[in-house]
Amino acid sequence: MTYRVRVLRRAAFDLLAIRRVVALDNPEAAETLTRGVIKRLETLETFPSSGAIPRDLRLRRVGYRFLVEGDYLIFYKVRGRQARVYRIVHGRRQYAPLL
Repeated sequence: MTYRVRVLRRAAFDLLAIRRVVALDNPEAAETLTRGVIKRLETLETFPSSGAIPRDLRLRRVGYRFLVEGDYLIFYKVRGRQARVYRIVHGRRQYAPLL
């Protein structure tokens, strides 16, 4: 079964901001990171439950999962036949308040 992956506006802005900041120091790394995130998102089309379940009880309760790409966490929820991507944040960031 194929799932639709929907990247919400906030997550798209996250990725653009991450790419812009990384590109200041290393444009090639920014491109590699962006491609890696997109590739990870594509895996959700066939394996939407492959992401880890957060330790944070509140995030777990509302159904978040996350994928890891390098130092970044991709937070999403599966609803029906759709995977909705909510945020893409650095793993060292206090991410719970952002979700």
